[in-house]
Amino acid sequence: MTDVAERTEGWSGAEVCAIWTEAALVAAKDKRAAIRAGDLMTAFERVEHRPEFRARRH
Repeated sequence: MTDVAERTEGWSGAEVCAIWTEAALVAAKDKRAAIRAGDLMTAFERVEHRPEFRARRH
């Protein structure tokens, strides 16, 4: 969690919410009810590389 908090400093609430939503989808795809740290890191990479996200960050 600390990694996610550090990597999302300055992000909007909607951007952080997108990470949690994506992490939930990763967990659900694996038929798990709980989100793991690895799910959050996967979600971070996916959200960070979305074109609409990159346009706002650069």
